[in-house]
Amino acid sequence: MKGAGVGNPEGPDERIAELERELAALKSELALRTQRSVEGEDPIVAELLSDRQLLADLPDVIGILDREHRFLYLNRCVPGRRIAEFIGHSVIDFLREDERDVCREKLDRAWETGVIQIHESTSTGGYVWENRSVPIKRGGRVTHLLTTAVDVTRRKRVEEQLRQSEARLRTAIDATAMGTWSGGEGATHWDEAMCRIMGGPREESESFAVSKRVHEDDRQRVCALFAGFREAGSFDDLEFRVVRADGSIGHVLVRGTATRGPSGKLRWSGGAFDITARKVLEEQLRQAQKMDAIGQLTAGIAHNFNNILAIILPSVEICLRTAPPESRGRLEDIKHASIRGADMVRDLMLFARNEEGARLDAVDLVQSVRRTIDICRTTFDRGITLELRIGEGLPLARANAGKIEQVLLNLMINARDALAESKPRAPQISVTVERGGSDRLRLSVKDNGPGIDAAVKARIFEPFFTTKGDRGGTGIGLASAYAIILEHQGTLTCDSAPGLGTTFEIQLPLASPLTDRVDAPPASRPSGGNETILIIDDEAMFRRTTRDLLELEGYAVKEAGDGLAAITMLETELGRIDAVILDSSMPGVSGRVVLQRITELDPAVPVILLSGRVAGTEPAPLGATVLLGKPVSAEALLGTIRDALDRSSRRPSGTGR
Repeated sequence: MKGAGVGNPEGPDERIAELERELAALKSELALRTQRSVEGEDPIVAELLSDRQLLADLPDVIGILDREHRFLYLNRCVPGRRIAEFIGHSVIDFLREDERDVCREKLDRAWETGVIQIHESTSTGGYVWENRSVPIKRGGRVTHLLTTAVDVTRRKRVEEQLRQSEARLRTAIDATAMGTWSGGEGATHWDEAMCRIMGGPREESESFAVSKRVHEDDRQRVCALFAGFREAGSFDDLEFRVVRADGSIGHVLVRGTATRGPSGKLRWSGGAFDITARKVLEEQLRQAQKMDAIGQLTAGIAHNFNNILAIILPSVEICLRTAPPESRGRLEDIKHASIRGADMVRDLMLFARNEEGARLDAVDLVQSVRRTIDICRTTFDRGITLELRIGEGLPLARANAGKIEQVLLNLMINARDALAESKPRAPQISVTVERGGSDRLRLSVKDNGPGIDAAVKARIFEPFFTTKGDRGGTGIGLASAYAIILEHQGTLTCDSAPGLGTTFEIQLPLASPLTDRVDAPPASRPSGGNETILIIDDEAMFRRTTRDLLELEGYAVKEAGDGLAAITMLETELGRIDAVILDSSMPGVSGRVVLQRITELDPAVPVILLSGRVAGTEPAPLGATVLLGKPVSAEALLGTIRDALDRSSRRPSGTGR
């Protein structure tokens, strides 16, 4: 092994001894320079520096390298290895491959510059070392490198575990969209999420500027709680509103804890959640529940009001037949007022009822638009001009009338609000219905309001996005309208620019020839007959009025005031009833139960089902010939009865007059 790995004729032991002597000389020289109070060499220090065992006992790994980075000396090595395994071999060979180039660069730089180099490296055994490479010079030239290596493996593992733990915590925090805050008296730190939630820049967080952002209506309550926070030590589920830098209102849920350190100084930390979307959903749910209750109340009122009109309208029509000329004008006014009242109730029910999953029929879009505009004329400021433009020869649309009228009403209310905000000299809303192509109808709503900038227009159909702030906007109106039109396989677009007003355009598909429709009863055909008609209704006045009307036309009439009496009469008069007029909503045994029993007893008998809850054209239920909404005019009722009798497959009973 003579000269192994060293490159000179001397043996490694002789060369190591020489290097140790040089090291001892350097240290002695340093000691002489720093010992100002003692002249000459301290014998104890000299003895320690010359003791090889002293280097072996040091906790750090000390080595001496030649120009090829080979070990010439090593005071110790890791457990399980022998020093002899390293002597004569390059330190680079014992490092992880991906770190060898960095270590070689550091060592070469120490040789070339004579400057101490510090770096970390990982050995093939998995140990992490913090290295210091010190050039040893003779005659102004670097002759060797003295290296010290400190084992930092355990520290690095703890640091990595801490880093991973922090990363997992941050991932969890990010997943929950939670903002965190911490600090002490005088300053508080917000993380990025907290800054977004509070709507303030990071510099504000240095002084815990919560009070600057809290909504003025919540500020006193929040400040009082934060003042008590220092004494209580914690608080849970504090909810309040914040006014963000852009002026929007947000809802925040905050939790926190406070502790005092050994010095008595207060430290606090906590988290915050943005619950704005949840609050909007809660408000939406409350609004939906309120509207559902209003809808049920409206349906009940409409049912009763329709029953009243169902008595008034045919009674007036009967009186008109025999009234003297001087009374006919007033009776006509009553008739027209009754029809107008019936139309208003029907329109109200269209908007109040829940039409989720309602079927699409062939719809006269113009009629729906007229109905909606009539509602707006009675509720909008009369200073707003409502203009309707209708194209020629428009086909029917494939739609649900109630849903489309809901969308149109929403667009017109938005237009009204825009006009109220900008206050133009001549506020105007124009509604246009025209062909939108070979298979489409176009419905547009245009206002001469302030218009919408590009940033707002890009988000206008987003759920919960609103520009109305505290003025009552929920941000769900246009989102719902967009979803409804999408369900119709149509499109809803917005065209607007600041100062140029806004136009919303709806494209709807045309109705196919096979779309289900219920034709209106013929208006001009013989309405009388001699058949026997059974009237089943719990309203005595309605039965009397309808009886008078039918008897004037030559029919024989029987009456039943409730479902049980009707079933008894049907069973005893089986085969002698030619048609039935049946109210669908009766106390006790309902009209639907009676209808089922009629179907069992005499399935061929025509049944005209009447309902005060019908808002539009709806299909008749199984067993009924036709479904009519109350009130129904005398002409329509007589025409429907005659048509049903003529279409019936059963032979008349012959018991009529």
